[in-house]
Amino acid sequence: MKEFPYLLPALFFLGGLVLGLAVSWLVVGARYRRKLRMYRLEEESSRSLLNERLEARDNRIDELEAALRDANGKLGELSEMLRVESKGRYAAEAQLTRLEETERVVKEQRELILQ
Repeated sequence: MKEFPYLLPALFFLGGLVLGLAVSWLVVGARYRRKLRMYRLEEESSRSLLNERLEARDNRIDELEAALRDANGKLGELSEMLRVESKGRYAAEAQLTRLEETERVVKEQRELILQ
């Protein structure tokens, strides 16, 4: 040791440096893992909230699609009813026209007979 008088202090210095780095690494690593765990929990809660919202929107879309199908079905029924009633009205108007024509002819014949 007399040949290397600074060897022992240098070894202590290096040992302290390594020990300090190891302790710092452990402390920083623990903080990093804690923050990482916290961020993961936040991300997971955000993801679950977004999934719930997405599921609610999907359910709403399904409800609206079902309502649209019902409305289209009712529209078809009403359209058919309108078509049938229009046909009936057309037939009634044609019959009324024939009746008015017959009434006019009868009236003319009555006037001819009375003269």
